Amino acid sequence: MSRATRWCTYGERVTGRLLFTRVTTRQQDVFAISVAAYVLFSMLDCFTTAVALASGHAYERNPFAASIYGAHGVYGLYLFKFVVVALIIVGMRILPRVAATWVATVFSAVIALAVISNLHVIVNG
Repeated sequence: MSRATRWCTYGERVTGRLLFTRVTTRQQDVFAISVAAYVLFSMLDCFTTAVALASGHAYERNPFAASIYGAHGVYGLYLFKFVVVALIIVGMRILPRVAATWVATVFSAVIALAVISNLHVIVNG
């Protein structure tokens, strides 16, 4: 294999990991669904966290978010969570598509568990 051929092969492998690469429609659809699920569960987490905190039976487990909630109330908490979700989505756009899909799926599952925990607190007090 010539040096130019190795460079082309290596260059093709490298560009396959970059942000603006072509991915199949199926990969893009699965990624979009995973991100949509992550955003949906994050929104549900914001709402259920606010309701649980207002009930007085819960506390924010994230110390940084708790300090924001203490200083700025529920709107500060919403803004904080929005910024975190936005940064995570930007980070997922940089990852290879398959890895980003797995990250979004795992984050969705973790946030779904937080929503279930919040709902438990809301219902059972």
